[in-house]
Amino acid sequence: MKKKKFKFNKAILSLIARELKSVIFSTTGLIVGLLFILVVGILVFGIGQFLKFGTNDLTQVFSYMVFAMAIAIPALVMGSVSKEKNNGTIEYLLSKPISELELLFSKFVSYSILSTALILLTLPFTIITANYAGVDFGQVFMQYLGAIVLAIAIVSVGIAVSTLFKTEVASFLTTAVIVALLIVAGSSFVSTLPSGVSTLLEKISLLSHFQSISRGVLDLRDLFYFVAFIFLFLSIAYYLLIKDKYPSNHKYLRNSRIVTVLLVIIAGLVGTLGQVIPGRLDFTSDQRYTLSPATTAVVNNIKDPLYIDYYVSSNLPIQFQNELRRVSDLLTDYSKASAGKINVSTKEPDKDESVKNQAESAGITPIQFSVNSQDSSQVVVGYFGIILKYQDKNEVLNFNTAVLTDLEYQVTKKIKKLAETEKKQIAFVSNNVMHSTNSDLTQLYSELVDLFDVQQLDLSNDSALISSDIDAVIIPGANQPFDEQSIQALKNYYNNGGSVFLLTDAVDTNSETPTVNPNSLATLFEDAGIKVNNDIVYDLENNNIIALQSIFSPVIFNFPQWIVSKPIENNTNINKDVSAVSLLWASSITTTQKEGQTIYPLLETGSNSNVQTEEEFNTSFEQNWNAKSTDAKQTVGVAIENSKGGRGVIISDTDFITDNILEALAQRQEQNKEVISFTLNSISWLVRDSLIGSIKAKTNSAKPLNLNNSQQLTFVAVSMGIPVLICGLIFGIVTVNRRRIVNRNYSI
Repeated sequence: MKKKKFKFNKAILSLIARELKSVIFSTTGLIVGLLFILVVGILVFGIGQFLKFGTNDLTQVFSYMVFAMAIAIPALVMGSVSKEKNNGTIEYLLSKPISELELLFSKFVSYSILSTALILLTLPFTIITANYAGVDFGQVFMQYLGAIVLAIAIVSVGIAVSTLFKTEVASFLTTAVIVALLIVAGSSFVSTLPSGVSTLLEKISLLSHFQSISRGVLDLRDLFYFVAFIFLFLSIAYYLLIKDKYPSNHKYLRNSRIVTVLLVIIAGLVGTLGQVIPGRLDFTSDQRYTLSPATTAVVNNIKDPLYIDYYVSSNLPIQFQNELRRVSDLLTDYSKASAGKINVSTKEPDKDESVKNQAESAGITPIQFSVNSQDSSQVVVGYFGIILKYQDKNEVLNFNTAVLTDLEYQVTKKIKKLAETEKKQIAFVSNNVMHSTNSDLTQLYSELVDLFDVQQLDLSNDSALISSDIDAVIIPGANQPFDEQSIQALKNYYNNGGSVFLLTDAVDTNSETPTVNPNSLATLFEDAGIKVNNDIVYDLENNNIIALQSIFSPVIFNFPQWIVSKPIENNTNINKDVSAVSLLWASSITTTQKEGQTIYPLLETGSNSNVQTEEEFNTSFEQNWNAKSTDAKQTVGVAIENSKGGRGVIISDTDFITDNILEALAQRQEQNKEVISFTLNSISWLVRDSLIGSIKAKTNSAKPLNLNNSQQLTFVAVSMGIPVLICGLIFGIVTVNRRRIVNRNYSI
C-alpha cells in the first residue's frame, strides 16, 4: 500500500469548511456556545461580583474563563473523531485521496478556529468595560492570546482522546478530567503534596503558563511549553488514528510506534529545554515587567561593582513558583542594564549548610512551611531573599508579600541607598503643623528615609532661616499662625532657588462645622500666581467609596468629597505612571500666569465637579448630591518653577498622605500606592532626583470601575448577553430552515 503524503490542498480546505459548518449549525455547537457564555457570566457577575468589586484589570475575568473553557472546549471537540468512528465515516474519509495527517490537521485547525470564536464571544463585555473604565490594551491583547493558545492546547488533548473512543460521552469526560488535572496542577490545591512533586506539577500545568502570559508578557518559555504540549498530543492523536487501520504486526505501524515515541521525547525535550531559554516581550502599556527609566538611571550611576547574592531554597512550595521566575528574571535584567557592574549569584541554602549559615547571619529570614510525605508531615525551613553588597556596605531584602508586590521599587531603592554617596536633604516643618513624621506620617517617612537625608525644621522667631543645604522643605498642613519672618523666609527660600512642598487645608474639616483655616499658608505662592481657594471640592463622577457600619452589614456608598483626581500631563513627569490620586475635602486652586514663573497643573477632577463655598460647607456623609449647570473640572494640585530654579508643589489637601488614609486606600484596590508614588515623584522632582516613585506606580495597574451611572452598569451587565442573543438567533434560523426543508414538497 502506497502511503499518502501530507499536502496542503483544496481537500484540506474542504474538510475544514465541512467541519466548521457541521459544528456551527448543529445543536451541540450552539448549546456549547450558550453554556460557555452563561458560565462565564455567572462566574464574573455572580461569584466575582464584577459590577460591585470589579476593576479595569480583567485578569480575574480571564481566570474564570479558563474554568469555563475546561468544560466547553472538551464538549466542543468530543465528536471530532469519535463521532466519525461511531458513524462509520472514518473509513470513508481515509479512503479518499487524503492522508491521516491531512485529516488530523484539518480537524485540529477546524476546532482551533471554533475554540477561538468561543473565546471571542466575550469581546462585547471587554469592549464595553474598556469604554467606561479603560483597560490596558496590551495586557488584554495578551490575555486573549493566552486564552486562545490555551484553548488550542485543550483542542489537541480533545482530538487525541477522541481518536481513542467511539462514544462522544466517553471522549468528553476523559478530556474534561485530563484538562481539569492539568489546570489544577498549577493551583494551590497541590500545595499539600511534597514540594518536589508540586513544583514539577506547576511546571507542566496549563494554568501556570497561561497566567504568565495573561500578565501581559510573551515569554519564550511559555511559547516553548505550549508548542511542545500541542505537538505532544497531536503526535499521540496521529498514532491512535492509524493504529486501527493496520494489523498490529504491520511494518508501518511498528515504525509509527517508534516515530511516535521519538516525537513524544522530542516534545518533552523542547518543553524542558525551552524553560531555560530567557527572552520576553512586555506588552503592558506601562511596561511594568521591564525596568523603568528611573531604575536605569539609578543603575547607570553605580561607580563600583555591586554584588547580589540571591538565596533561594530549591524546596519552596508551589505558591512561590511564579515569584521565583519573576525575581530571577528581574535580577537578570538588572545585571544586563548595568553593563556588568551588577553581578548576581544564586545560592541554595537547603543544599549547603555553610550557605545556610551565611544566609541566616546576613539577615535572610527563614520561611517555614509544611511538607507532606507518604506517611507523615513535617515543617521545613526555606530561604528567599537577596543580599546586596557595595564597597563596604550591605543591604538585605527578604522577599515577603509586601516586597514582592513592589519588587522593582524595593530592589532599586536598596541599590540607590547603597550606591549614592551623598543623599539629597529634605526637611519637614515641625512647628505649627498638624502632621509629623513621628505621629501620622510614618509610612511616608519610612519610604523617604532610605532615599533622602530627612530632617526636621523649626520655623520659629529664633530660627526662621532656611539653610541652602536643604534641597526641599515640606510643610505638612499648617494649622497655627506663622510669624511674618517665617513666612518671608519660606518665600525667600523659594525665590532664591529652593523647593517647597506645600500641603495645605484651606478649610478646617476636623470639627462638626467646617470653617476657613486662616493659618493654612494657602497664600504662600499667591505672588507667584497660585491661589488656594476657601472652598471644598466634590466630584459626582470620580470619587471613592465609604463603608459605614450598620447593624447587619456595612453600608457602602460613593462619597463625592473623597475625590479621585486625575493626573495632568506636563513636563515635570511627576505624574509618570500615576493614574489617580485620592484627595479628601480638597480645595480648588486658581492659577494666574506671572512673569518668571512656569506653572504646571498636576491634578484635576472630572467635569461633573463643583465646590461648596463658606456659606454652604457640609462634610456629612449623608448629603443630597445633584448635578449643576456650573459643574466643571477643578484644579486641586499644581507645580511651579521660577527663573532661578526654585520649585514648588502645592496640593490642596493635607490628609491624603497620612497613615490612616493610606490604610483606608489600601483596601480600595491598593490606591495607597498611587498616593505614595505621586508624593515620591513630587519630592524627587523638587530635589532634582530620579523619579523613583514612578516605579512603585507601575505595580498598581488595577483601577476600580467606578460605574456611578445606572446606564453604564446596565450596559456592562448586558454585554455578556449579546453573544447569547447571537447564538439564539443562529439557533432559531437553523431550526426554521431545517423545518422548511423537511416540510418542503418534492415532485419527481
